[in-house]
Amino acid sequence: MTIEWPRLEQLLNEFARYNLAIWPMQVFAYALGIVALCLAMQQTHYSSRIVAGILSFLWLWIAIVPRWPDPARGFSVVDAYYVPLSALQGVMHLADVFRPRISFGSRRDTYSAAGILLIGYAMVGYPVIAHLLGRGYPQSPPFGLVPCPTMVFTIGLLLLADSRVSKRFLVAPFLWGIIGFFAPFIGLWEDVGLFMAAVVGIPLIIIRDGRRRGQETERVRTTLD
Repeated sequence: MTIEWPRLEQLLNEFARYNLAIWPMQVFAYALGIVALCLAMQQTHYSSRIVAGILSFLWLWIAIVPRWPDPARGFSVVDAYYVPLSALQGVMHLADVFRPRISFGSRRDTYSAAGILLIGYAMVGYPVIAHLLGRGYPQSPPFGLVPCPTMVFTIGLLLLADSRVSKRFLVAPFLWGIIGFFAPFIGLWEDVGLFMAAVVGIPLIIIRDGRRRGQETERVRTTLD
């Protein structure tokens, strides 16, 4: 078993093999993304569970499936990094299906606007930038089925939450987002959005939740008075 850092040509070849092997899962992933976005913006009785289930499915798929098309290619550092992180994220969202801790319902504020921008980047920005760089499908990373656009999408959805988000849901996206800083050095310029999602999107979630905690404390104090 070899362990090596990926090169751009290697990654593009893997994306191409992967995309061709899993077609038409890309269509299904986009359908799930649209459903999750709609439910996160317009809360229903089961919307939070369904959104959690969609996120769990996508992250567990990423943890398990991408090695199937070419299992003989060796085990890269990126594999060793994203498999446990993706599995952890998927399991946490799966637990949220049965015992929801995050509720969704978009508000007209800066946080929701940032969330929608990140979701748009994950679903549209990635393939558009890849195409402009001359490496469109099948060499572009498929939304919802590889870590980078899925991480951006996840942070975008968490910005649409109308409840506070436990910081445990932010650990794996932040660690994965660090890769976005290094990705342009090998030519993956679309992953600049990955880094921005980590260093801007995650702090926005923390700031929003801090303000909500303060508002909840003030309401309790007012009630007691």
